[in-house]
Amino acid sequence: MLMSLAISDGVMALIGGTMYTISSFHNKWPFKYQGCVFYGVVVFLTGCTDITHLTAIALDRMFAIASPIRYRAWAHNRNLTIFVLTICWLHGLVWAVLPLTGLSSYAYEGETSCSIDWLRDDTASRTYIMLIFLFVYLIPNILMLIAYGFIFITIKTVNKRFAGDHSAASRKKRDMEIRLAINFSLVYVVYMLVWTPYAIVSFVGAFGDGAAIPMAARGIPAVLAKCSFVLNPLLYVASNKDHRKKMKTFLGLSHAVEPEESKELNRQSRDKGNTGESSEKSRTSEH
Repeated sequence: MLMSLAISDGVMALIGGTMYTISSFHNKWPFKYQGCVFYGVVVFLTGCTDITHLTAIALDRMFAIASPIRYRAWAHNRNLTIFVLTICWLHGLVWAVLPLTGLSSYAYEGETSCSIDWLRDDTASRTYIMLIFLFVYLIPNILMLIAYGFIFITIKTVNKRFAGDHSAASRKKRDMEIRLAINFSLVYVVYMLVWTPYAIVSFVGAFGDGAAIPMAARGIPAVLAKCSFVLNPLLYVASNKDHRKKMKTFLGLSHAVEPEESKELNRQSRDKGNTGESSEKSRTSEH
């Protein structure tokens, strides 16, 4: 799922990022309306697909903790994996293609970008916007909140069983709890930060006075939402030890010490120091 998410982000960066950069240097959209539609479809397709991937990953992690034995069977089921990934891409494709059928439309977004015509004032367009707000923003948001909330509560519950245990294993569990809580919180917070402003502006434009929205208030949330394509890979690489190791190897930094490894080395050094002091005191007492 992470590989598929990376492909989605890469497609947007390669096509959407390149076209948007060129138009920004031209201070206008140079690809005509056909290019506008193509850009809009690619960006909206990958945006919806990304959100579905993030939701699927959240549910995957929740199932891994809720039912680890069954999850092992699911994780090795190739057909199930293909099915989930297909759903993720089809979900994005359906919402990106529907405007081409007349249910809504793609339009210029300022001078240098294109998107769904949020200001189009007709029943079909408003129905479409309500549906994407529900199925692309609200429901995935609720599912991620439930999944990561369940994971965090489960970790806290398990950790309470070891509350009075000060052994190395207990310390390691507590450190893992902190790391997981931070990582899970980051995923959800970043999702909310980059997509909520765009969802609000789009909703106001569709059902309120869209003409009263300043151009900057339209453009900044759109750019912020597109930043998720950069933030997602960085976030998942930073939060996964195996991914960090591969990235360090790629950058020629394979010998760099992980933060948790550094803490463990410091603990071992302190433990050795305490052991040495105890041995010295014992020998002094004997003499």
